[in-house]
Amino acid sequence: MNEVNKEVIGKYGAVKKFFGVIFEPAKSFEEIKDKPTFLFPFIIMSIVVGVTTYAMMPYMDIISAYSLELMGVTPDHPAFQQQNVQQPLFITIPLGILSVILGWVVMAGLCRLLSMIFVGEGNFKKDLSVFANTYVFSLIGSIISAVLLVATGSAAKMNVSLSLFTPFLEKTSFTFWLLNSINIFTLWGLIIAALGISIVENIKKVKAYLIVFTPWLLGKIIVVAFNVLLVIPQLQRMG
Repeated sequence: MNEVNKEVIGKYGAVKKFFGVIFEPAKSFEEIKDKPTFLFPFIIMSIVVGVTTYAMMPYMDIISAYSLELMGVTPDHPAFQQQNVQQPLFITIPLGILSVILGWVVMAGLCRLLSMIFVGEGNFKKDLSVFANTYVFSLIGSIISAVLLVATGSAAKMNVSLSLFTPFLEKTSFTFWLLNSINIFTLWGLIIAALGISIVENIKKVKAYLIVFTPWLLGKIIVVAFNVLLVIPQLQRMG
């Protein structure tokens, strides 16, 4: 390979990996295994988080009201008055970016620890690169949600969770809230991320899916159980 080709690959390799996880995930993960990348996913994530947060900010009251309605809270509830208090963009956007990075770090750390049980051959840096690059799926979901919200002015219309497929469930049920917490695009990204973990850790796909989904699903169940059993009943009693 001549020097010109090496320079081109070095310059655009990160872009190729990031978007390649959509169309050629296995090939992209092989490249990530050899050379993990973080900067380009971070830049794209920061831009999308900033733009979508800015676009959705005027609709935060609508989103909050919709969430409270799902919890069975009536409009005269004190929580409806508190929803009007919003943080400024210079706080909201950095917090959003930091929360995404923290999610990458936590998932990569847990996967690295669990991969050691299965004698994985990767490292934290490679696992972190997998989650950073597969976040492209969540970004697609965020853009779609923001567009739907701005276009319709309805928080209900921006829903891209699994609860879309279960309109028959009671809104107070644990199953509804669990499905409502699972974003379709996040789920898609995790499925691809598991493939990435299997490649960079050099372990079987079944083990990789267990490594990725076990802590993620347990976390979801704990948070939803806390909300359904404690937070929502408390809000309803306050009203």
